[in-house]
Amino acid sequence: MEQIHVVILRDISLGTCSIYDLMRHLSVGISGLALEDSALFVPLDMKVNEAVFTKDVGELDYPKVSVSQERDTVALTCTCGIESDKLCIHQFEVLDAILKREELRVFFDPKARDTRLRSLARGYGLEHETDMDTYFQLQFAEGKLQIFSKQKELLRVDQSFLKQASFARTDSPVPVYLSQSDVKKWILVLSKHRFYDQVNFLLFEAETSQQGKLKNPLTPVDLTKQLLQDNSMDNVRFLTALLSYQNRFGGEASATEILALKIIASNPMGLDVYYHDRSYSESIAVKSLFPVKLAVVKPELKLKVLKKEPFYEVNSALSVLGAIVPISELVLKNDCFIFFKQQYIYVPDRDLLHVLQFLKSNNETLLIHSSKYDAFAKQFLDPIEDYVDIEYAYIHKALSTTVADDKPEMERLLYLQKEGTFISLTPVVRYGDSEIPVYSRKQLYVLDAAGNRFKRNRDSEYEDRFTATILS
Repeated sequence: MEQIHVVILRDISLGTCSIYDLMRHLSVGISGLALEDSALFVPLDMKVNEAVFTKDVGELDYPKVSVSQERDTVALTCTCGIESDKLCIHQFEVLDAILKREELRVFFDPKARDTRLRSLARGYGLEHETDMDTYFQLQFAEGKLQIFSKQKELLRVDQSFLKQASFARTDSPVPVYLSQSDVKKWILVLSKHRFYDQVNFLLFEAETSQQGKLKNPLTPVDLTKQLLQDNSMDNVRFLTALLSYQNRFGGEASATEILALKIIASNPMGLDVYYHDRSYSESIAVKSLFPVKLAVVKPELKLKVLKKEPFYEVNSALSVLGAIVPISELVLKNDCFIFFKQQYIYVPDRDLLHVLQFLKSNNETLLIHSSKYDAFAKQFLDPIEDYVDIEYAYIHKALSTTVADDKPEMERLLYLQKEGTFISLTPVVRYGDSEIPVYSRKQLYVLDAAGNRFKRNRDSEYEDRFTATILS
């Protein structure tokens, strides 16, 4: 049976002691100490105040040393098995390595650990919290110290977040109106590019059986030839969109490519659509094609902001085709499609896609510390309020007895802006000191005499009459 050497050191803490404090616990007459080899010690298992070490000494067998600390008591064991109530050479070398190496010491030194975690906590707004161990955990893996948040929903609102591309709406797209036609028996194939992470749209001519099933071979349609022969405006636009998108080689889509995608996704010729699965065959053949649908749909995204001290919690819900899709299960394809219920749903709103990509890359629920909330709101929530429903659950609805000015003065405003060869009209209603575009989702807030913020309903009838006047 393996002998274990056990030593209990009392009235001592690895966070405050020195190597000289430990020497008085070392066995008398011991020799062969190799304190210059502290870098060779490897933790086999490690957590706060507990660890098991060995030493990388090549083919030689080094004992296993365990260290456990509780308050002012340090317990050590060693598989060398010597009989002594003093530290053996292996235990002393391990303690020396812990004191010398910062990445090991933080597990046993609460002050050093607090300093290390508090510098990381600044990005989360947690630097003034009392106990850093409540929010973060240490791990020693792959030869280095790693620090993780205990709550995966915690969001870092630091400079890297604030320097992200703005979430404010970009230039308004000019609407494209397409008609449908059913001219030729072609099929549209969605196939992932062989070299780039993007979807190609390919046109094939196919024979079908009496049951309507596809038959090999599938013949690619010469788009250039068809463009020269076809006189239908809708068909020409569709074929031109296919041709222009096939010449794309990654990178951010241009305005022309976005317009091409809209035309393709609208499927004006009413073609049957198939997805090419390369896991069945690299070549496009019947056995590697699976029917899907194309659709142009604007999903509805709703955010709910809750106040749960010391955090603000942001929950999201995405509605697609009448169903709620959790952000964690959202499948984005080609930076512009949502794949849902065997449908490739083209999302024409690039700004909304930007928001969905941000939520998808983080967590379904975001936690923002109250000290970082204003910066987060300015960078993310405020710019998207025009096109995303945001419910601030912590802001209560105003009562007539709460707000002195029960009904603010309303004024109709019309802003004109040149967009290319077009002039856009933006109807705006001014409620007191707040201006709100009638097409936006932005909510109306008012302040009471004490400066408290309350939510008030917008006058939808007044706004609808204003819009109707402009359109008449």
